[in-house]
Amino acid sequence: MNVSLDQFAIEVARITDAGELVDYVVRVFREGFGVSLFNFGIYGKLDHFARFTDHPTGVASVMPVEWAERYLAEDHFSRDRAFAHLQFGNGSRCWTSFREEEGGDVVMQEVTAFGLSHGLAIPLFGSGYVKAGIMIGGDKLIEAADVRPILEAMAVIFHARFDQIGRQVERPALSALQLEILKWMGQGKSKSVIAE
Repeated sequence: MNVSLDQFAIEVARITDAGELVDYVVRVFREGFGVSLFNFGIYGKLDHFARFTDHPTGVASVMPVEWAERYLAEDHFSRDRAFAHLQFGNGSRCWTSFREEEGGDVVMQEVTAFGLSHGLAIPLFGSGYVKAGIMIGGDKLIEAADVRPILEAMAVIFHARFDQIGRQVERPALSALQLEILKWMGQGKSKSVIAE
C-alpha cells in the first residue's frame, strides 16, 4: 500500500473511529514501509487509553509474538533506551543510534534476532501536552534519509487525529435528577439537604 503523504492525510481525516484509524495506519506502515513492529503509547494516562492492545504501555501494539513475549519476560522496559526516549526525549531517533551509544543498548541489539534490525522512536505531544510516542521497527527502509521524514510526518498526522477523535467521544447525558443535584451543589447546599 503505497500512499503519498497527501493521500494519507486525507484518509486519516476521513476516519472517525479510533480503532479503524489504528488499523489503517498500521496497514500503511506495514505494506508501504516494511514495518513489522508498531507501538503507539500515551504516557500520561495509560490506563485510560489502553484500548487496542494488551501491551502495558500502548494504545496500539503490533509486533512479532516471540519478541513481545521476550520483551515482557526480560522486563526490557527498564533498560530500553528507545522506549525511554519516547517518554522523555524530543525528536525522532533511529534504533541504530541507540546501538552505537557507549555501552550499546542491550534491547536494541537483542531485537535484531527477531527480524527487527531498524526502527524509529518518535516522541509526540497531544492536547494538554500529554506525552505520547510511536515506535516502529522493521527493515532498513525505515531509517532511510528519504523515508524517515515521511514516517515522522505520518506519525504526527495520525496522532493529531487520534487525539481529536478521543476528545470527540460523546459523554453520557445526565439525567434530570443528576442535573438537579448538580444545581443544588453549585448553590452550596449540603449533602443532607440535597438528599432531602
